Amino acid sequence: MPEWSGALRARAQRLDSGASRPLASTALALLLLAGPAAADNLFVAPSLTWRETYTDNANFGITAQAQNDVISELIPSLVLFGVTKNLQVSVNMAVDAIDYLHGTQPSGLLPTGGVEARFEGLDQHFFLEAAAAASQGRENIYGATPVAPSTYNVFTTETYRVSPYFKGELPDQITYLVRSDNMLQRAFGTYATVVDSRLTMQGIDLDRAPRPFGWGVHGEASQTDYTDSTTPIIEQELAVGILKVAPDPQIILSGRGGMEQDNYLLGTGPRAVYGGGLEWHPDDRTSFEALGQRRFYGTQWDYAFKHREAQLIVTLTGGRDVVTSAQTVFALPIGGDMAALLDAILLPTHPDPVERASAVQAMLAQQNLPQTLAAGTTIYAAAPVLLTSNKAALTWLGRRDAISLSGYYMRTEVPPEVSPSYTLVNESDQNDQYGIDLTLTHHLAPNTSVTADGRMAKIEGIGVASGTYTRQNILTLQLNHALSLRTTGFIGGRMQDIESNVTPEAREKAVLAGLSHRF
Repeated sequence: MPEWSGALRARAQRLDSGASRPLASTALALLLLAGPAAADNLFVAPSLTWRETYTDNANFGITAQAQNDVISELIPSLVLFGVTKNLQVSVNMAVDAIDYLHGTQPSGLLPTGGVEARFEGLDQHFFLEAAAAASQGRENIYGATPVAPSTYNVFTTETYRVSPYFKGELPDQITYLVRSDNMLQRAFGTYATVVDSRLTMQGIDLDRAPRPFGWGVHGEASQTDYTDSTTPIIEQELAVGILKVAPDPQIILSGRGGMEQDNYLLGTGPRAVYGGGLEWHPDDRTSFEALGQRRFYGTQWDYAFKHREAQLIVTLTGGRDVVTSAQTVFALPIGGDMAALLDAILLPTHPDPVERASAVQAMLAQQNLPQTLAAGTTIYAAAPVLLTSNKAALTWLGRRDAISLSGYYMRTEVPPEVSPSYTLVNESDQNDQYGIDLTLTHHLAPNTSVTADGRMAKIEGIGVASGTYTRQNILTLQLNHALSLRTTGFIGGRMQDIESNVTPEAREKAVLAGLSHRF
């Protein structure tokens, strides 16, 4: 599983910086209750988008079976960020209400995003986080992944999380963190291998910063269980001791060793864990952190590189570890990763988190940037998987132009030495995934811009599924014009091409038009 403290550190940094009925109802209720607001400690931005799309292949069938349709959408959304002395709340959610005029696909609601809150008490030693989120997955990983709007090949997952924890500082500058994460994941759709799951993660960290020598202790235990009566419970435990040295104020080297125990392996009993790490922070604009350690499945590794300039941010992240789908969802940012990148760009010029949240949303709307970066498809299997992931992203913002480039590689496979009762429900789900997404925005005039987006994604089977593949290319062109300070109209077109030896090959063309209004 991903190192517990690393996932929590990423989530804490986000908090510090800035067809689901329950979540859909919550989003609509918040939109009705929220109005335009601006205060020193609160930013609220509700919006409403209407879009009409004509497609010549709504069912993504072969040419002889293609069915055209008109798709109508109404998308209420809400972005909210508020801070008080003891409470911080972040909301970024939308509900896409989709209707097919000719019924070629089922109409429905597709919620995305969620709510995250943190309460601070006991003189900033006790914290309580709570979150709810929704996202969409693919029922058939080899099927088409349509650009919205579409209910084709889609199912919805909801996650709910409660996380109490204590953190603070002991004598001799020793910091501590004791945390419990409790998450429920629910799935709505026809995907046979998706079952509801519960994840609990308990952890403790002690850390003394090197001066020039330091040390740390990390322990974690997790349990993933499923609501059906046949899927076995997955348990993972890990404890390591860490020695650190800082040969330079900008560099920290570390070595670690300990034990792990996992209940899904053929062999029983604890196993040795050992490895090392590197942290490099040459200045406040650049950072690099890497961890490698020997585990039962080989080498676990994680790395994260980030560099930002006034108009540019570059990130490289990756890892290799055994995870469950619930643990994968736990680490995802609420509201999309593009907002997190823009937040980092604006941090030096907008230190106030509320002012920065407002500037991020204005930049997303002005530059018509994607909410999320290119990423692979998670396999929602009731079993542990060995997941290898690498992602790269570059975002550049100019006076009249903006560029967003992102790519990924992801491999999902059965871990070695796993008991047969814990293997993937469908071993054909083992795969390699590659993808790239390039978005270009150019302002033709102060109120008019054109956006071009090109995407390529490929999935290839490995193991028993070797030789199977699906490749998808998507090109979108859209013209945006600000009709007023808060209203934008847009028209555009799209082409998609799906090539596969698993599912029917398909081509789709579409034209679209709509309005977006920010209240």
